[in-house]
Amino acid sequence: MYKTLALSLALLLVAPLASAQVPGLPFSVYAGGGLDIPSQPDTFSDQFKTGYHGLVAVGFDWLPTIQIVGKIELHSLPGEEDAITYTDPFGDPIEYEPPDLTIWMFGGDLRGAFGAPGMSAKPFVLAG
Repeated sequence: MYKTLALSLALLLVAPLASAQVPGLPFSVYAGGGLDIPSQPDTFSDQFKTGYHGLVAVGFDWLPTIQIVGKIELHSLPGEEDAITYTDPFGDPIEYEPPDLTIWMFGGDLRGAFGAPGMSAKPFVLAG
């Protein structure tokens, strides 16, 4: 029983190291997301509620430590359900109901990784 437990524990600790011997893929896939919280200017934050955003990116190896990364982002902010009343220059009220705001962003980055070869986790710099 103790030998089986010790062997299982040793395999769990050593198995992640074996992946460093297998050549990696020539690309990486990135994904992310979060909340969009409107704050400034006041007219913008009055018109839109908290929304969400998502990101998908693919990085292709260019040099041993540098990748070229193409990305697509989606930002979505729902409009306030209540109409907002503005006053025009002549003093007449204007009711405005903000629509939902959807923003698509496309971009590219260079990603540079630092660290010793074979490290499973390396710090990196992303610029674009």
